Amino acid sequence: MYIETWQLIFIPCIAACAYFSYRSGWTAGVNVGIHMVIKDLAQNTIISVYQNVEDEEVTVGRYDADPKEMKNDKRSD
Repeated sequence: MYIETWQLIFIPCIAACAYFSYRSGWTAGVNVGIHMVIKDLAQNTIISVYQNVEDEEVTVGRYDADPKEMKNDKRSD
């Protein structure tokens, strides 16, 4: 069996495509998974989610937390 040089160029290209595709899929999967878990916990009233209207920032807190307390939380500063 005989391999030409132009065929050898495809092997690193395919490996690079597979690697970067895996990395981007992993990142997207983690983001989707985190959002699904937060949404599910909020629906089951285990946590509460406060979304600031001004800057679209989302704060997650305890289920019995007051949104005013969550808004003025200084831990994120």
